[in-house]
Amino acid sequence: MANEPAGRLPDTVLAAWQHEVAAAELSPVLPDGCQDLICRIDASEQPHWFVSPLATGTDHVACPPGSRYLGFRLHPGTRIDATGLLAAVTTRAPDACNEIGNLLADFTRRDPATQEILATLAEVATPAAARQRLGIRERTLERLCRRDTGQTAGFWIALARVRRAAVAIDSELPLTDIAGLCGYADQAHLNRAFRRWFAASPAQFRRSPQLLSLARASGFATDPI
Repeated sequence: MANEPAGRLPDTVLAAWQHEVAAAELSPVLPDGCQDLICRIDASEQPHWFVSPLATGTDHVACPPGSRYLGFRLHPGTRIDATGLLAAVTTRAPDACNEIGNLLADFTRRDPATQEILATLAEVATPAAARQRLGIRERTLERLCRRDTGQTAGFWIALARVRRAAVAIDSELPLTDIAGLCGYADQAHLNRAFRRWFAASPAQFRRSPQLLSLARASGFATDPI
């Protein structure tokens, strides 16, 4: 999968990407805090548009041979009128990036309050620390998180922590050091987090060039909100 700069796309788009499939593959999709507008073009050049759900764990997608994928990764917390967007893009050529960008500008939106909350959750260790920094009550924080992302504050904190650890895995640091640097109590805690989010141990993750490459892709807690 190749990421490309968002370029002239609207500010709701974090990155554009594409992926070509030579032989049938089962491709892992890591949780990155984002939803994507994706077009799968099959071997007969027929386009199939869809909006991906917010991943809560690693999934594996069967990719048929001869297909290619074009995607527009949206910033975490972006509000999407998925029905309107999909109805509009079906009449556009998948490679017409400017036209797709205009439609994304019409049917997606970033709420400043949501972006502030997510930026805070990416930096703190607990929901209580986020509430203190934002100056809001627990019920308000959870209500806004649920309303705009469908997930809790704790979900976003845990995702940020494990994504930072996944990037740090691609180094010579001992796993015990990575656990401490990324806010885990010990290596056993790090191991549990990796198995929960990535269905792989830190050691398995470190040995996989594919997983290491995916961990470096744009997403929550690795890019500015």
